[in-house]
Amino acid sequence: MAGASGARQPFFSPDGKWVAYFAQGQLHKAEVAGGAPIRLAEAAYPQGGTWNEDNTIIYTTSLGSGLLRIPASGGTPEFLTKPDGAAKGYAHVLPQALPGGRSVFFTVWGQPQGGAVLFLDSHQGESRQWQTVLPGTTFASGIFDATSGSRGPPFGRRPGRRHNGCAI
Repeated sequence: MAGASGARQPFFSPDGKWVAYFAQGQLHKAEVAGGAPIRLAEAAYPQGGTWNEDNTIIYTTSLGSGLLRIPASGGTPEFLTKPDGAAKGYAHVLPQALPGGRSVFFTVWGQPQGGAVLFLDSHQGESRQWQTVLPGTTFASGIFDATSGSRGPPFGRRPGRRHNGCAI
């Protein structure tokens, strides 16, 4: 893809027509069919992103940045979460959109129990109590249990586990 030199951590729009990625300290998007990349925001040391069904992108700019949301069409990013180095951990990373376009799972590093996967309504941000879904885990290419060191299947592939109507 032209202009995507050094691209990393790609993720797709829900309809699969766009790909967003981080390159050269910035968040970009580009049409999968071709075309010039579009710069969306600064992201010096990104730690994941996801494209919601409501056509917003939730991402991190660095380990300590917290989660930000920006319209996929561009605009001014707004903070959804902010780590505090204590109860809210030191990093909010690896956001993953859930069906419906409002909610995300994300990993919190540095909580007293180690790490945790949390659920957040992305339209209410920190004004809503976060819900810890899987304490002692992180969310990457499946579930990693930091206590036992075992890795399980990605969310949505564990029969019988549900959170707010979504299989996890």
